[in-house]
Amino acid sequence: MDNAVRSVRSRWTQRIGGTGCRVVSTFAAIGALAALLVTASSAAAAPRRAARAAAATQAIDWGQCSESDLQAAGAQCGYVSVPLSYSDPAGPQIKIAVSRIEHTSSAKHYQGVIITNPGGPGGSGLDLNTFLIPVLQQEGFNGAADDYDWIGFDPRGVGSSIPTISCDPNYLGPDRPNYVPWTPSLLDTWETRSEGYASA
Repeated sequence: MDNAVRSVRSRWTQRIGGTGCRVVSTFAAIGALAALLVTASSAAAAPRRAARAAAATQAIDWGQCSESDLQAAGAQCGYVSVPLSYSDPAGPQIKIAVSRIEHTSSAKHYQGVIITNPGGPGGSGLDLNTFLIPVLQQEGFNGAADDYDWIGFDPRGVGSSIPTISCDPNYLGPDRPNYVPWTPSLLDTWETRSEGYASA
């Protein structure tokens, strides 16, 4: 053993004296506890990872769309199952409606998938791809329009997704109060409705 190493070890042993065994034992206990915590954490996370992996690899059963504009565009439609709560990926599932307009270019020029997002909240986007592709073609971006599979979808609770949610089925009715609260009465009406939505 190198003399310098012997010297350092000797000084360290003299410094800790009789506490050396306790220090080593403490380090060993900490290491064992850390290993147990890592094992427990890994075991708890395993079901979540398995559920996420299953969701990520699920196949969509593509079929005919019911919407006329999607049919005219030659789109296919289907559903993707996702967790009702992402904190519980193995729990209850809901279905997101999706559509696909496949690329029209050759396999050599195929670039992959573009997912369109309707924004919102509350906006349907199942047929958003039918609007975007013609716009790209009109603007001369034929490569973008032709080389990708264009995906549309209805966000959870919207449109064709299951289940759908409606806070007020008559919200767009002709007798709806003016959305701009320019009178105290209108302001009171919309505040009351908003409080009702929040507490529902």
